[in-house]
Amino acid sequence: MISCTRSADRIPRLCALTLACAFLCTAVSTIGAQTLLRSVDITVDNDYFDFWRPPDQRSDDNYTQGLRIHADTRGIPSFLRSRLCAKQDACGSAVEIGQEMYTPTDDAPRLLPGERPYAGWLYLRGSADAATANERRTLSATIGVTGPPSLAAEAQEEFHHMVRGFRTPLGWSGQLPAEPDFALQGEVDRHLAPESASHWVDLIPEVHATLGTVRTAAGAGTRARLGVNLTHPWMREAHPSWFEGYAFVGVQGELVARDLFLDGSTFRSSPSVSRELLVGDWERGVCARVGHVELEYRAVTTSREYVTGPHSHTFGGITLGYDVSL
Repeated sequence: MISCTRSADRIPRLCALTLACAFLCTAVSTIGAQTLLRSVDITVDNDYFDFWRPPDQRSDDNYTQGLRIHADTRGIPSFLRSRLCAKQDACGSAVEIGQEMYTPTDDAPRLLPGERPYAGWLYLRGSADAATANERRTLSATIGVTGPPSLAAEAQEEFHHMVRGFRTPLGWSGQLPAEPDFALQGEVDRHLAPESASHWVDLIPEVHATLGTVRTAAGAGTRARLGVNLTHPWMREAHPSWFEGYAFVGVQGELVARDLFLDGSTFRSSPSVSRELLVGDWERGVCARVGHVELEYRAVTTSREYVTGPHSHTFGGITLGYDVSL
């Protein structure tokens, strides 16, 4: 996620450069096939994957680890099809399971003043898509659990024990307590590309809104891609090249009314910090596909999320995917 905020000095310039691409994308791309792409993806996020920095300068705090498995499916529930897909050319759904970990910047057996609490989250998400070549609408519902049932403490402690060079986490005994949580999200993406160069460059702006105990927020952003043999970001093409490669950059901004991992538990007493209202981040990365297999690396820099938090925080993400629709 990429955002425009006063906390990240580079973001306004990146926003201007990225949004300027929109003027080049004067013709909306067209595509013959009207079937959604389907893939199975595994993504690992970790602040140690901030490969732009030397290993001894990479952080190990805040959003420090994430793991998710995502799978697209052909079907869509009939009650959603009639409401979401009535006038759309293609419909599909997806399921995702994941785990996230959050830790304070300065660790201690007891949480220090101004530090965000330890938090683990285990979740299951289902989503439905309705799309044309020009636009995609997505509705998703997420249920999850925080606290010991998330298994985040065991996962991080075991990993840090096995791999040399990582500090021993000290404060998982004070993590956010066990509590069920949920979120509903809606998102609209557009695809813009110059008709004569749609396989070289494109722009994907989006708007979204989230409501729930996990997060309540609204935001907008865009991603620009530049490469060779670009395929459509969500529609299946009839005869794609065996190779695709591109670099990308994105920006996004969000107004945040609630963040479970900063505001604390909904129904139980827990530690919390003063959250920032406006949050931003920017991403940059590369992606390559050979046949059905795709590998992506991205680095994400997030602006200050809470008043006493760091000026920014960077993590990296690696995604390995297998396209089952080609």
